[in-house]
Amino acid sequence: MNKPCGTNNMVYIAKNPHQPARDYLPSGGRVAGYFCSYVPVELIWASGFMPVRILSGSPPGKHCGKYVQSFCCSFARSLLEALCDGTYDYLSAIVIPHTCDTIRNLSDIIEVAVGNIPVIKLMVPTITHTPEALDFFTEELSLLWRKLNEIACSEASDSDIEKSISAYNKCRSALTALDRNNMSNSDIYATYMAFQLTDPVTFLSLLENMKPSCPVERMPKVALVGGCVPQFEVFELLDECGLRVVWDDLATASRFGGFEVSEKGDPIEALARAYLERCPCPTKHDPLNVRGARLVENVKANGIKGVIFLQQAFCEFHSFDYPMLKEKLDEEGVHSIRLDLSLPLSSTGQIRTRLQAFFEMLGQGG
Repeated sequence: MNKPCGTNNMVYIAKNPHQPARDYLPSGGRVAGYFCSYVPVELIWASGFMPVRILSGSPPGKHCGKYVQSFCCSFARSLLEALCDGTYDYLSAIVIPHTCDTIRNLSDIIEVAVGNIPVIKLMVPTITHTPEALDFFTEELSLLWRKLNEIACSEASDSDIEKSISAYNKCRSALTALDRNNMSNSDIYATYMAFQLTDPVTFLSLLENMKPSCPVERMPKVALVGGCVPQFEVFELLDECGLRVVWDDLATASRFGGFEVSEKGDPIEALARAYLERCPCPTKHDPLNVRGARLVENVKANGIKGVIFLQQAFCEFHSFDYPMLKEKLDEEGVHSIRLDLSLPLSSTGQIRTRLQAFFEMLGQGG
């Protein structure tokens, strides 16, 4: 890409999310889009496609209005609009998992509304911690692998999956090693977004050329909790308001980039195990409230004074999850705030005001 190297390049990608895929096409490459962090990108890359997470949508309009009510998830409506209006015309396939009911139904709608892009549906078990769940997901990933190869007209083998796993493990290891003390919030999350919008070879090259920023001396320390948060403006507002993010549980950040896959044994089973063994998201069965315990543990371990819940408007599962997590934080005396986001983001003034008030509540010495 003919843009400045390093962190500035990551920010450029975050603000121009379709550019890496469009740059990839002239060389004869093909691109496959995917929804959700439960889709193993390693299989997409191994089959010959560049994996691109479908994150950036258009303002909901006439296309999505034909199929989805206005009170449904704004994130899903925006992405449907973008898929219909040609924004994602560079895709050769789309992988859509069964996570929430809205995304599951969206897979059927896309087949009708878009029509010219093959849609692969991936069933992800709701209960993730049993041997049966592992067996089921391994079979689903084997089916996904066969379908990807059929669409790509590829004869890729297990060795290609193993190479892909190794490449993505290097990316995730490099992400985990990032020194947040020398990076702004926007730099950190631009890096996570670039990871999901480029191939692993390109991403590692970008990381190698990243220039360290000046040390960041901001307080108080906060955590972010939520699902998909592609609205890059939010992280710029966090910087502007002087809030330092030291830990997150976001589907588009640490939940996607904060684990590795075993490079031993059957590669598809290793992928199934690694993706299921992560801390479950709100669409999964969590009878022991692992999410709540993990949140409190990390708040204490990182000296966090406040938690910011970032939620896409009308997201049912995160709405159900929020009261339980907030109760855990209240018991520990940890302040929290919930911000409802739209895609595209339209309420930056209101969000700025609420973040400034949250900063004042926590105190500059936090």
